[in-house]
Amino acid sequence: MQRPTLNPTIFDDPDRQPDLTDARSIPSLGLVLKRLGQLFLIALDRVRRLALIPILTRRPILTENTGTRSENWVYLATRMMVWLTGLGLAVLVGVGAQVYLLSHPWGTPMTDLTTFTGLHVSTVNMVTEDGRRMDGFLVPVFDEKRLIQNRQAALAARWPAVVLVSDPFGDVSGLDGLIAGLHDAGYVVMVGRLRDGQTPGTPRTFGLHEQFDIAAAVNKLRELNYVDTSRISVIATGTAANAAMIARQTSTDIHRLVIYQPIESFDEVLERSDVPTGLRAACRWAFEVFYRVDAKDMEFSRLYLSSDPDVLVLDQHPTRPSQKQRVLSFLNRPASTDRSPGVHDGLRD
Repeated sequence: MQRPTLNPTIFDDPDRQPDLTDARSIPSLGLVLKRLGQLFLIALDRVRRLALIPILTRRPILTENTGTRSENWVYLATRMMVWLTGLGLAVLVGVGAQVYLLSHPWGTPMTDLTTFTGLHVSTVNMVTEDGRRMDGFLVPVFDEKRLIQNRQAALAARWPAVVLVSDPFGDVSGLDGLIAGLHDAGYVVMVGRLRDGQTPGTPRTFGLHEQFDIAAAVNKLRELNYVDTSRISVIATGTAANAAMIARQTSTDIHRLVIYQPIESFDEVLERSDVPTGLRAACRWAFEVFYRVDAKDMEFSRLYLSSDPDVLVLDQHPTRPSQKQRVLSFLNRPASTDRSPGVHDGLRD
């Protein structure tokens, strides 16, 4: 005999269990994806009806079958809004693509100078102020001839130094013809590798961010105990010249500056890149927003003062024979302010 159950329910009687076969089960992932796809196709069809069908159809706009005047105007306004939104998105995508191509050009990477200079060249690693890791080539002033002639005096001397940088989109190794002449004249030479837009995370900004590369190279030379920190100069061409001028404005560590063919303004960059005239203002705005810069900061007219005696603007490339001696004379010229002579003064080359 079965004992009675207190507070009985239907779950206590096997014969009275509820039938769960008709209960709704949790939809499968495939069913959910199918439903989302259907909703997407419905939304796409609505956009097609509003955007692809001509705004003015062949049937009259205001008839008894097409609704009231207000409904028709709302219909036309909605379609115009869709068209304008699509046009705006197309322009935005085009401008973004153009700015990306400007800052990530296809160019030739820098040549390894250790293969053809004929001098002792070592690779140095640096970290810029904005966290970019970069490398360069260092040509020390010491060689067998100088050590034999000057012995211990050569090791104890502090020598002037020069940073060579050129436009990363042009002939990056175009200044290598100056290395031997500067070395023979008693200069420590650093060949900098500016960001060229081909390395991930390092877009080309035509001198606005490249100034940190110049500053990193100068700071690396200042760490060398055989460099005269008061005589570190920079020779730069193209957009590297703009970067050097910006770096010199924010730092007093650059003693002399030689520049060739700097960029006049960001408008010149857009013109050289064949950006359509109607998109140049939008590209300028997008460039400034994307990279958080002000394009006016690279304008040559704002960076160069003709009265600055420590800046030399060349009208021909510095590697030309007619310019090499001019560059050396400018770098060796006595400073405009009083400065005690370096230890290297008087040593034989």
